[in-house]
Amino acid sequence: MTAPEQQPVTLMLLEGQSEALGPNAGGLTGPDGTTKLRALFTSPDVLMFAGLKRADGASISSASMPLLGGYDQAVDATGVMPSTGVGNIPMGLISAIALKEAGLITDSKVLFHFGGAGGQEVLTFDDDPTTGLTDSRAMALWGNAEFIARQAAKAYGVGNIHLPYFGWHQGAGDRLLARNEYKARFDVMIEDRLAMYRSVLGLTTDPRLMMYQSATSPQPGSPCAMVFDQLDIIGARGGVLVAPSYGIKWNTSDDHPSVQGWLIQSLLFAWAAETPNNWNLMPPVSAPMSNGQMEIAISVRPDETLLADVGRFADYGGDPAHLGLKAVGGGSIGEVTVQADRLIVGTTGTITAIQYAHHLMNAGPHTVTPDAAGDYYLNSRGNLRTSLTRAVNFRGYNLTLERWVPRFEVLVQ
Repeated sequence: MTAPEQQPVTLMLLEGQSEALGPNAGGLTGPDGTTKLRALFTSPDVLMFAGLKRADGASISSASMPLLGGYDQAVDATGVMPSTGVGNIPMGLISAIALKEAGLITDSKVLFHFGGAGGQEVLTFDDDPTTGLTDSRAMALWGNAEFIARQAAKAYGVGNIHLPYFGWHQGAGDRLLARNEYKARFDVMIEDRLAMYRSVLGLTTDPRLMMYQSATSPQPGSPCAMVFDQLDIIGARGGVLVAPSYGIKWNTSDDHPSVQGWLIQSLLFAWAAETPNNWNLMPPVSAPMSNGQMEIAISVRPDETLLADVGRFADYGGDPAHLGLKAVGGGSIGEVTVQADRLIVGTTGTITAIQYAHHLMNAGPHTVTPDAAGDYYLNSRGNLRTSLTRAVNFRGYNLTLERWVPRFEVLVQ
């Protein structure tokens, strides 16, 4: 434990629910089969406050705490120490390490605490105790964020805190909402948060929104329309859609991303931060239908092309029909042609929209076809990604980062 110095520091934010909280890694080891994961994923340059207490008096020993338990607001930090995940290892910790090691954060130190909790709807993160959770925990997540911001200002000095990113990985808690409702609620939450950071940290520039697309699969009574709202949010706020969640493997042990999948998602944050203005793979909101064909342009980069990763899911329940495209409104999908920067989608009948990677291949949220390690792919999936990949060795894990097209809905003009 050391005392913080009055010098510029970067506060790393990657908030949300259980996907952002990361795997429960207490008993997990790294590639060598011996080293504990929590020992692998720490850095002397990525710090957390020491000496903090949970509201019930328990010591805060992990960057993943205190979740809905909240901080004891009367107990100040006694210093700083390397940020660590004793139980869960949050995505933001990995992303912070990767950003620092890539030179994308130039301050000498990064400060990271996870302030979210699993299973929560977006309004539980705002400053209104009458929305989201309405019991004694209603203000816990807001309190977590505000408390760490105030501790940072006290330790490092107002005006010395850099907040380049507002990372967000949440949405499954809002899977019952109708179209546009998630965006309306998210807008309330983020404006509350930004106002707080401006006030407490003295920010003059708002952080860049870096959002992951939610993973939950649509089911009867659970439309999961928030995944489409998330594209609208990115467009309206000039944000970055880091990645969807269907292109990584998940694990049957807790129905959350596998360790490799969690690492890939975390490292994609740092890759996206390299070129944030040229990262998003966005479809149009609507497109014309001509002679039974719709042309859907995707905003690929100059150094990549669209491709269909056919066979990707062969051992995991199979590829979806039509690469994951589905007609809405009564018609059907015919031939699909993948070109360098667009899809040519043939249709029959009368349709109102085309959706991608947003329908179940079979009953239930997941395709129950795991491999020997218990890993599987989400049931609602698609085959579309780009040719651009990046091979990464991170703490002994050899990983391939890929750019998958997000789930989308394109309306017929």
